[in-house]
Amino acid sequence: MKPIRSPILRGLGAGVGVTGGKFCKKLRDLGVDATIGGANLTLDELCNHIDDAKTKKKGRGKLGVNLMVFDRQFEDLVQLCDEKIVDYIVMSAGIDMNLIDKINEYKKIKANIIPKLSTPIDIIKLAFNPNVKEIHVEGGEAVGYLDVTNSQQLKSTEEIINDSFKGIVGKIYMKETKGAEIDEAYIQKIIDNYPIYQRKYKIAKLIACGVPEKDYKSILQNGADGIGIALEFIVTKEGTPHDDWKKMQVKANDTILFRSPIKNILGQALLNDYIRNYFELKAGVYVPKEKFNYEGTKFCEKMCMQPDFCEKSNAVNKANMDYSFCLRQALVDTAINGYVNYGIVFSSENVKYINKIPWLKSVVNRKLQLLKSLK
Repeated sequence: MKPIRSPILRGLGAGVGVTGGKFCKKLRDLGVDATIGGANLTLDELCNHIDDAKTKKKGRGKLGVNLMVFDRQFEDLVQLCDEKIVDYIVMSAGIDMNLIDKINEYKKIKANIIPKLSTPIDIIKLAFNPNVKEIHVEGGEAVGYLDVTNSQQLKSTEEIINDSFKGIVGKIYMKETKGAEIDEAYIQKIIDNYPIYQRKYKIAKLIACGVPEKDYKSILQNGADGIGIALEFIVTKEGTPHDDWKKMQVKANDTILFRSPIKNILGQALLNDYIRNYFELKAGVYVPKEKFNYEGTKFCEKMCMQPDFCEKSNAVNKANMDYSFCLRQALVDTAINGYVNYGIVFSSENVKYINKIPWLKSVVNRKLQLLKSLK
């Protein structure tokens, strides 16, 4: 088993203002890395959020921004993060290898371009890229986008971490032995002394996202270097979402999968009237009905995504405006405006462990104490 050495605790980014600057400042002040959800934000909005998240408190966590690769302003948003000197940028719903390869051109960014991945083959490949310092690993438990288009592709975060770590160790072995026959004792030596080899080959740290507390120890022993948390931090008294959204998370015991308009990527959400009325269940996934009639999310007004990535953007210049729905508006209406039956309520498999709305500090302290106790 891999040694557990000072695991990272990171608050993950959620879009449409759910993890905004003011909330991230509170997390950072508690010593936790915090990630602004940059999806669908304008340059001015993101600039304001980064300013709001700034803190001089000793022991503060790092500050990052989560950006969607297919955002219309992706390159400009990256440039803004460079100018504002954030600690890391998380690339979600895709990989921009051009950005990774040119990271050294962004002189002010102290740290990392972090891919968010869900397939071991991609994780193993990028783990050895010298420009990639960390990778966010998200499986089927994660909140919101799941980065797969078919439910058969879903694996747990622990499965993905386990398979990725085995592949990374195997690659280290090949480098160390120049391709010699498998020596199980040598492989165990690599695992037992993994931090040494990780530094030697500049291997990226793996942050396991969406993992329940009961699995922290096993996932850290089997390859992860840290834990990423979204829902448990958001469903707190200080969390940005509307109280009715938080209450719905507390009452829920399960989630459903739905097909989003973003490249048909699956999302994870709570079953509500919006899903019941305007979607139909096909092969375990809720898909929008052929004629989508709900006026609230019927029109694309912001054009936030590149047309090739968003069905709704593609429909703007077509006669049939009933095609698909605007996911951004469907999320804003529930999480920000509190109309929890008139849009999409993103959630996670871990919602079953949430039974109250606590203070953020109490959640953070519990997580930090738990991670500190693991050996």
